[in-house]
Amino acid sequence: MFKSKTLPKIGVDEFWFAPLTKDEQDSQPEYAESVKVPGLVNVGFNPNAQTGTYNADNVPYAVAVQTGNLELSVGLADIPPELRAVWFAQAYENGILEEGQINPIDMGVAYRVKKSSGAYRYVWVFKAKAAPPSESTETQGTSVNFQSDSITINGSMLVSTGKSRRILDDDDPNLPEGVTPKVIEENWFTDPLWQSEALV
Repeated sequence: MFKSKTLPKIGVDEFWFAPLTKDEQDSQPEYAESVKVPGLVNVGFNPNAQTGTYNADNVPYAVAVQTGNLELSVGLADIPPELRAVWFAQAYENGILEEGQINPIDMGVAYRVKKSSGAYRYVWVFKAKAAPPSESTETQGTSVNFQSDSITINGSMLVSTGKSRRILDDDDPNLPEGVTPKVIEENWFTDPLWQSEALV
């Protein structure tokens, strides 16, 4: 029997990214310093699982399932020029962003989901690239209509480990002693590969 509680989710916050600087076979991946992006509105994760059915003897004989294109949909209050310059490797100087052909960086992406109990689920997607968002705005009317940005971030498996993401619930009864919600909150976003001594 599972020890973990099953609880509905009621919110999401703490959106971070960390540029992936090294991902090679037979070595640990390496990341640059993590950066927090304020104004997270929503996050969706879709593994786009692919299913195939093999028929024999006039019946479905075997089924195979595998992970497809990993896709995150992220809503943000805004994606300012300075952030676009980093994600898409564009020229940014003296407050001016000049866009051309893009070369999105590889990065890890993190966020946390709030449960109805007040506990949190922490997530890191190890390797992903952001796609430039489409833009649509409308004129101001007689009532306030907030207009935010949404962006698609496509994930892949790390070459070095074959892993795509990691998930941790801070109320998981299987966590080692000493790995408290406070310890997790203080350390999770600092490094996609963070491990407390108790977790090693």
